Amino acid sequence: MKNNKVHFRVDTPALLKEIVGGALREHCGVLQVPIKTFVNFLGQISDRCAEINDPVLNRIMFDLNLYDLPKPSNPEYQKIMKQLYSEEEEYLKSK
Repeated sequence: MKNNKVHFRVDTPALLKEIVGGALREHCGVLQVPIKTFVNFLGQISDRCAEINDPVLNRIMFDLNLYDLPKPSNPEYQKIMKQLYSEEEEYLKSK
């Protein structure tokens, strides 16, 4: 990432798990079903994005942690991250 843009990542699965598992109060349990349904939809979306293999979508899915990737402490993680950003940059330059 050579640009000076601010960049954020969200561990979406962990966030949703935290909401369902711990952050919801007893009277908010009714939200568990819609959130679990949402998780299932996100899984379907990530599968489809992987099939499409669009560089911009791949980067977004990476930033939302919706692809099955190694942990950030794993050296492979950095290689994958650099590759995704490089592919996205090349794709956007070609447009």
